[in-house]
Amino acid sequence: MRKGIVTHIDPAFDKGFIEDENGQDIFFDLDLIHNDINVGDPVKFQIILVPGGLVASDVQALQISNFDLHTDNKANYSSPLECQ
Repeated sequence: MRKGIVTHIDPAFDKGFIEDENGQDIFFDLDLIHNDINVGDPVKFQIILVPGGLVASDVQALQISNFDLHTDNKANYSSPLECQ
């Protein structure tokens, strides 16, 4: 499974994006998420390839103790959790 940070959620369209360890933005559909996920949350997920590109599936929130995103990630996140 990949790890990343939720960078954008659009509740009006039930869509969002995760930035993975490599700095790649991965689309996800909120309708397929079974728990609450917010911008800034660390997550793990599977990748599936669809005609439109890569999509995150099986997105699961991580506890901070289980999270280790690479330090060379250049994204800035405004959330209560600090990414190192």
